[in-house]
Amino acid sequence: MVFLAEWWDLRDLGNAVGALLEWLGDHGPDWLPYTASAIVGAITILVFLLVSLLMVAWLERRLLGRIQARMGPNRVGPWGLFQSIADAIKMLTKEAITSANVDRWVFWLAPLLVAIPAVVVFAVLPFSEGMILADLNVGVLFVVAIGSVAAIPIFMAGWSSNNKFSLLGAMREMAMLISYEIPLVLALLGVVIFTNTMRMSGIVAWQDEHNTWLIFLQPLAVLIYFIAGAVEINRTPTDIAEAESEIVAGYHT
Repeated sequence: MVFLAEWWDLRDLGNAVGALLEWLGDHGPDWLPYTASAIVGAITILVFLLVSLLMVAWLERRLLGRIQARMGPNRVGPWGLFQSIADAIKMLTKEAITSANVDRWVFWLAPLLVAIPAVVVFAVLPFSEGMILADLNVGVLFVVAIGSVAAIPIFMAGWSSNNKFSLLGAMREMAMLISYEIPLVLALLGVVIFTNTMRMSGIVAWQDEHNTWLIFLQPLAVLIYFIAGAVEINRTPTDIAEAESEIVAGYHT
């Protein structure tokens, strides 16, 4: 197995995966490399998401603790690093209670569907050279479309719960979708015009070829995208869809 015998030449994960797929293509059936690439890509995305979510959540809580003159998470694991894991276990072991008047199938389906766009969007993001699950020639359009689809399960959750606060939160989410989608697309349009491609790997290659980052060429577009992104993920102060002080927790109720 060449990809193991010459491990010192595998300078990054992309080379390792490429060598593995090449070996599978030489020693296995034709369908095996395609199946293996999809499995490896899915595992890579899930591992990256889980690790990054744990670290970002821990970092945010520690930072907020400092700002508010308190310690933040510091009990579970070293420096509280495993606090997010403990919280996840606590949430998963809670009793599942469904109200009598909800649309049961839609109510249970919404939380499952809302996580799919967040994972699928990583399929077009290049992690390294050759390390991209789906190198679409319309990658930018795919990201925008998937981001828009994410609002549908949220509305399903609000409507199916038969709760006025949940429905108000879901309606606010749909209204916000119209508000932030246009500036978000316009900010990304500048990137497409600069690089003359909507392929995500092509955008990265353009920056490498010109030895610069587009963040320096379009600082205003970056600011617009940052604000629109904060609205899309319901971060304060644009969290009106789940405002605890007004509508309990919006579509989470």
